[in-house]
Amino acid sequence: MDSILVFVSGSSGSGKNTIINALIAKNKGYKFLVSNTTREKRPSDKRVGQYHFLTKEEFEGKIAAGEMLEYDMYNGNYYGLDKEEELGKAHDGKVLLKDITVKGVLNSMEVLAGKIKQVNLFVTEKKKVLKRRLIERGEKRENIKNRLKLYNNEQKMARHYDYILYNTSLDRSCTLTQAVINTEFNNLPILSNVSTQRISVRRIEKVANRLRKGKNVKPVEVTVFDDRIYIVKGANTYLASLSTGLNIPKLFVNKTEKLNLTVNNDEWLKVVDNYRK
Repeated sequence: MDSILVFVSGSSGSGKNTIINALIAKNKGYKFLVSNTTREKRPSDKRVGQYHFLTKEEFEGKIAAGEMLEYDMYNGNYYGLDKEEELGKAHDGKVLLKDITVKGVLNSMEVLAGKIKQVNLFVTEKKKVLKRRLIERGEKRENIKNRLKLYNNEQKMARHYDYILYNTSLDRSCTLTQAVINTEFNNLPILSNVSTQRISVRRIEKVANRLRKGKNVKPVEVTVFDDRIYIVKGANTYLASLSTGLNIPKLFVNKTEKLNLTVNNDEWLKVVDNYRK
């Protein structure tokens, strides 16, 4: 069975590592990929093996030797995955999880294309919430200021991700992330809350043209019900993404109570097959 690599990004304080740690604690088949960093240890770095803490000289030595799969400079510190130590090992049938910077995700999409299935998840929250979390975890004032400066640019880059979720609670975020893993690892289709009678060929082609021109398109709104992902809004946009092979992120929203579960899934899946590139 093939493995799947789930990269989780987000602004500092978004809770990406908390989500990853909670999922690994509950699932024996999940593995954390250890990366290298030059930042100082924090009190929150309790789990052994979360990072290899290197000096700047040691990290740059690995870069010069071609040992890094991908790397990035974030808030004055290097972060990156080692080629051999982690991804060079056999991980047959494993779910591999890793927190990673936005630039790191874009780099890895080039390097890992065709080598392993990669799913990219962007975790976010409101800026004032992130500031409070950074203060609570003991970050220095200057570090907090620098990290929050990156917030707006990081939010703009979320459009390159497969899924986006607001981390309003750990339980909810774990449920949503688990649904993403189940869907992608088992190649399950995303279902629709929208009747196929409301599918518009004209609308699909209009969105497809915008994607081909590189223009921004609103995310597809999705939710989770009974461990399955459903489209709440944007079925035509989702089909445009399939027809072009160009990514549109799926944004998780709280609209489970409005789901129309009478939609014929067989009819929807036939439409999906017709548009899949």
